[in-house]
Amino acid sequence: MRQAVPRFRPARHHARMPQPTPRPPARPDLARSFDAVAAQYAA
Repeated sequence: MRQAVPRFRPARHHARMPQPTPRPPARPDLARSFDAVAAQYAA
């Protein structure tokens, strides 16, 4: 274990961060069907 290494190095750390996966585009038909199912469960 290398204890002398600083734990916070923002310039180097953020370059190696994995990028979040892009969300799929919104499907209005799926959103409408989901709202219908959610309304059935809420009733």
